[in-house]
Amino acid sequence: MGYLTDVPGANDTVGPFSFLYLVFFAVGFLVSCYYYYRPWQPPVGRLFRRKSVRKATTIAMWVFGAGLFFLGVRLLQVNPFGFGMRLWMYLCFLAAVIMLAVFAWEARKALTGPRLDYGSPRDRVAAYRRQPPRRPVKRRRV
Repeated sequence: MGYLTDVPGANDTVGPFSFLYLVFFAVGFLVSCYYYYRPWQPPVGRLFRRKSVRKATTIAMWVFGAGLFFLGVRLLQVNPFGFGMRLWMYLCFLAAVIMLAVFAWEARKALTGPRLDYGSPRDRVAAYRRQPPRRPVKRRRV
């Protein structure tokens, strides 16, 4: 357990793993920011509702942002409260892998789930414009 909890020395901070870590988390953060502000963009916008895309990208931004924070602490070699340990970087990577696996599972469910068939494009547009039936409102007597 000493490898994970030891603070790396001056020569151990930059390496191939830290470069791959930086690329993975920076790209993940930028993609999640893009889809947070544009949830209707394909391919995500055609599969999921905007609210669910926003919720998922919020989670992704937190995970990728935490990973970038711990990488920055390690590269700057500041160790407040033990944040420079390798353990935090590995935990963030594990959280990102689990998060991406859950997102892939949900995307698979959305792609293979039952779909409503409206027939022609004209019927599809009519189905979106259709108003729900009005429910009777019971009037109160005063």
